[in-house]
Amino acid sequence: MEYRTPESYRYGKVLLAFTYQYNTRDTLGLAAKGAWFEVMYEDGSRTGYPIYKDPVTDDGTKKSLKGFQLVLKDENGEYYVKSDVTEQEAEGGELRVIYWNGLFKNVTNFSEIRELAKK
Repeated sequence: MEYRTPESYRYGKVLLAFTYQYNTRDTLGLAAKGAWFEVMYEDGSRTGYPIYKDPVTDDGTKKSLKGFQLVLKDENGEYYVKSDVTEQEAEGGELRVIYWNGLFKNVTNFSEIRELAKK
C-alpha cells in the first residue's frame, strides 16, 4: 500500500488547479451571453439586475447591450434593438424563446433559418 504525504496532496491540487485554470470558451467549445440576471429569494421574492460591459479603455465597439432587449423591424424590414426595456416590453418583438427550463420551444432548423436570412 502506498502512503502519500501531505506534500504530494498539495502538489496534486496545484496541478489540478493549473489544469482547469486555462479552460476558456474556446477550449470548452461554448460561450454564454447574458444581459440580465435574477435573484430568487427563499421567501419567493425576486430582484433582477441588468448586466453589461462598458470597458473604460474601449473605443465604443465593445460596449454591450444592457438588460432586456426588444428586437424590432423597421418599415424597410431592417432589424434594430431597443436596449434596457422592461420585461413586459421585451416579450414583444422578433425574438423567440428556443430553450426554456430544459425544454425546447419554437423548434426550427437550419433550412428555415437560411430562408429567413434571405428575406
